Amino acid sequence: MKTHAPQLIMLAHAPLQIPNPDWMDEPKVRKALKDSSKNKLFGH
Repeated sequence: MKTHAPQLIMLAHAPLQIPNPDWMDEPKVRKALKDSSKNKLFGH
């Protein structure tokens, strides 16, 4: 973006902010995504 369309970036020098810091824990993410590839009817 900075190279090809800098006019689209409002805060070019804004600090990096992680939107969901709770999900930075890799074991927690692995556990949550463990069965994500399986098809489930209505989430059950």
